[in-house]
Amino acid sequence: MEFDNNNRGAIWKNADRKSEKHPQWRGSAMIDGVEYWISAWKGRDDKDTSPVVTFAFQPKEQKPSGEKFLGDIPF
Repeated sequence: MEFDNNNRGAIWKNADRKSEKHPQWRGSAMIDGVEYWISAWKGRDDKDTSPVVTFAFQPKEQKPSGEKFLGDIPF
């Protein structure tokens, strides 16, 4: 039996995190047959309406920069 990874992904702790603005977790996913890098940040704790985790997806054809800031993620 073949395992279908389409529309699935996973993230791990970012061991290369150099500052608070770099993602806390990194990983990859396949969405509709296209592979993506995932960057994730812990959400803000000061509001009940804030997301718990925010994500950014970048096509794997591009090397992840690790320089995306939380303020650059569109909501």
